Amino acid sequence: MISAPGIFELATEVNGLRGDADKVLSLLGGITAELRDIAVLVTPTDPEYDNSASLQLENSRIVKSGAGRLFGFSGTNTKASSQFIQAFDTGTVPSNGAIPKFVMTAQASSDFWVSWTPGWRQFREGIVLCNSSTVATLTIGSADCWFDAQYT
Repeated sequence: MISAPGIFELATEVNGLRGDADKVLSLLGGITAELRDIAVLVTPTDPEYDNSASLQLENSRIVKSGAGRLFGFSGTNTKASSQFIQAFDTGTVPSNGAIPKFVMTAQASSDFWVSWTPGWRQFREGIVLCNSSTVATLTIGSADCWFDAQYT
């Protein structure tokens, strides 16, 4: 049993640092042997996501104008054939021929999704999702996708 004075103050300090494992470990550095009987739970702070979702079938979705983080997205491809879903670092829908930052395949008449959590993809200019009939560059398709993206 720990008999060190100030354990309440230590617990209060650790609780105030919830989500910052490096600071907690630094704070506890010299007394870890004394604390072996205490479990200190450090949980990461959940980011507050914004959400951008389609209101109708579309061929592109401006998720965010300006710098941001894309944590993930999902959607539905209603097209009877496969197509590509591309992510662009821009604040407006790019022109055909633009090179995407990320590409995934959306199978015919299927749902698609990608998640980088607990990480993210960083975008400097904005976050735009588009469907495309080609993989390496944008050849925008018809309005046959539903998009739902989580970002900050």
